[in-house]
Amino acid sequence: MILAAALLACLSPSAVAYTTTFPVATFAPLGSQIAGKDGWTISDPGADSSPVFPLSYSTYLPDKVTLKNSVAAELGGYYDPPPAPSPTTVFLSHDAAGQLQNTSFSVDFAVQGSGEPYSGRDGFGFALRDAGDHNLLSVVLIPVTGGSGDAYQVAYAVGSAAAINAHDANSSLIYVHQSGLYTLSLNLTPNAANPAFSATITGTNSQTFTGTATGLGSAVVGRFGALWNVTDAVAGNNGLIFDNVAVVQGSAAPALPLILTLTLSGPTLRFSWPSQTGRIYQLRGSTSLATAPATWPLMQANLAATPPTNTLALAKPADPQRFYVIEEDSP
Repeated sequence: MILAAALLACLSPSAVAYTTTFPVATFAPLGSQIAGKDGWTISDPGADSSPVFPLSYSTYLPDKVTLKNSVAAELGGYYDPPPAPSPTTVFLSHDAAGQLQNTSFSVDFAVQGSGEPYSGRDGFGFALRDAGDHNLLSVVLIPVTGGSGDAYQVAYAVGSAAAINAHDANSSLIYVHQSGLYTLSLNLTPNAANPAFSATITGTNSQTFTGTATGLGSAVVGRFGALWNVTDAVAGNNGLIFDNVAVVQGSAAPALPLILTLTLSGPTLRFSWPSQTGRIYQLRGSTSLATAPATWPLMQANLAATPPTNTLALAKPADPQRFYVIEEDSP
């Protein structure tokens, strides 16, 4: 059986600040630098004279992780020269405009596996910064050892001077494993001077942590992008691969970009997607891509929101192939 998860993001055009799938038409040829194309820039404070090469390249990775499109961005990785001999942070970014408290961000990503010991592996993450390049809010992946296996712990940092905080003060740990495919959905909600935020990491399951961007109610986002925390002179031999970037801004709490995740568990299909209060959802399915997704037959209608994530289990169909799409609407 061939199964595919499609997405339909019901967002007004004016709310979408930036979105990209790193299309071949813009970023080709494969292996070329992203910096300098479609508004992307790179900040490399390292002392090494060799340039850092973020790439747009085939997403069929050495460890057989495939993103949803044929090309993606890479930061770090097998193709990069050794960085500076001391720790440094490289920021591959794109400009944005809008208040932090009215911004949401989503991205699909994977961390390439590495043969280096943990002391030599690099860290990664995604950040929202102001026009002066000061951190506003970042979600970071820190290499860890122990019972987690080959994994990165998910953490966050609020403000330019704040320490990186493990999210798990009141909940269990969240880990991102090497060579897995994940989606990060980051959403902020206005709350006077102290906007609230929630971050959902979706992979084999979905986990969410929340926090407060204390004192940043009037902060304005100037840039967003991906972080590469270079930690070793010989390079960590692994990279961050990311695709399907979406930044949404509005005058009120923005809708979450709809990303439908589909897994197969024995005879059962399990669906999950970000959801928010005051919305309803419909699942459509089709055995063909010949017609528009909005015309596909309804599989499940008028599903109530169960924030921050909706889940649904259905019996595996007998069709040789089937495609799915999730719709969001007002009741």
